[in-house]
Amino acid sequence: MKIRDTLVLAQALQALDGYTKIVKDGGQDKPIHVPYEFSGNVRFAIAKNINAIAPVNRAFSEARNALVRQFSSGGEEVPAAAMAGFDSAVKELLDRDEEVETLPLSQSDLNLDKNPIPPSVVAGLMPLLG
Repeated sequence: MKIRDTLVLAQALQALDGYTKIVKDGGQDKPIHVPYEFSGNVRFAIAKNINAIAPVNRAFSEARNALVRQFSSGGEEVPAAAMAGFDSAVKELLDRDEEVETLPLSQSDLNLDKNPIPPSVVAGLMPLLG
């Protein structure tokens, strides 16, 4: 799986924790967290997948930080003159394939008729959906 895909996948998996709903509480609007409804097996697969891609994403973050230091001569911000080289190096990192053992999910696992999971989150999960 390409690193760029693991980064998107991590966000999508974390978005499966639930959503915010506004309810009335004493006449006032109050936001509450509503978890999505998944079976225990699906929750386990989500957690396993989060853990499977986390090391890849941490390694990317560390490599990107090293590139920032490299292209900024040890600083924390890449100067405009070095940005093209930096962007190219980051793109190479993002396009790298990494071996990641994930558990597949299905459309029925997501219970989309009951869970109001946004299409953008479902799109991010595509590498796992069969």
